[in-house]
Amino acid sequence: MDAKAESFFENYRLKEAKMKDNKKDEKKPNWKEKIKEVNWWMVLAIIAVIALLLSFAYRAQQAKLAAPAASSQSSGQTGDQTGIVAAAPNCQEIGITFGKSGSFRSVWDSNMKTCVLGMWEEARISPGMSLADLKIQGDDYSFLMPFKGSINHSADTIFVNNTKCTPGNPVSCDGKTSFEKNTPVHIVSEPGNDSSGVMLIQNP
Repeated sequence: MDAKAESFFENYRLKEAKMKDNKKDEKKPNWKEKIKEVNWWMVLAIIAVIALLLSFAYRAQQAKLAAPAASSQSSGQTGDQTGIVAAAPNCQEIGITFGKSGSFRSVWDSNMKTCVLGMWEEARISPGMSLADLKIQGDDYSFLMPFKGSINHSADTIFVNNTKCTPGNPVSCDGKTSFEKNTPVHIVSEPGNDSSGVMLIQNP
C-alpha cells in the first residue's frame, strides 16, 4: 500500500474515532443539570405539601369559628332572652353559692356583651335545688357581689348592704342600681312565687 492510501485510511480512522467521541459527549448526561432538575421538583413538592397543610389548618380554624359556641337560652328568672355561652371565654370564671340552689359559675352573655351569673343549669358547679323547685319551695339566702354590677331580682324581699331595696330588673336601692364588688346581698323568696331567682350582671 502506498503512502497516499495509508494516509487516507489513517485520516478516515481518525475522523471515525472523533465522530464516536462526539456521540459519547452528546449522550453523556450533565449531572449538574440533573441535580438542578431534581432539586427544582423537590422544591415544588415541598411547597405543594406546605400549601396543602396550611389549607387544612385554615379550614379547620374556620369551621371552629363558625360553630356556635352555644344556643341562646332564656335566663329563666328574668324572662329575658340572653345569648349565654357556658364556657365564658370573655369573663373571669367566678363561683358563687345561692343558698339551697347550690353553686353556679359566671358565663358570658353575647347579647349584653358582659359577664353574668345566674341559676342556669348549664352554669351549675354543685348540686342543689332547681329553679323550678325554688319557685315552689322558696329560700332565704345571702351572698357577696362577685363583681361590680347590677342585680335582677323581682320576687319578694331583697336587702343590699343591709338596706331593704326595691325588687326589679334591675334592683334599685334609693335609685342606685350598680353595686360594688363584695357588697352583701340578702334575698328572701317566699314559696309559690313564680318570679323567684336572681341574676347578677357585671358592669361592661
